[in-house]
Amino acid sequence: MNNHELERLINEKLNTAAFSDYGPNGLQVEGRDKVQKNYHRRDGKPGAAG
Repeated sequence: MNNHELERLINEKLNTAAFSDYGPNGLQVEGRDKVQKNYHRRDGKPGAAG
């Protein structure tokens, strides 16, 4: 998922426009252009959940 699309979805779900808040830089999270869910097995190793 593109990080800008994720931002749009979060803003929509949280209804951020309804709040008057002074935060000139907004919420800042460093990351990559694309994000994805990581799945981990119960034993903590990467792989399909199960």
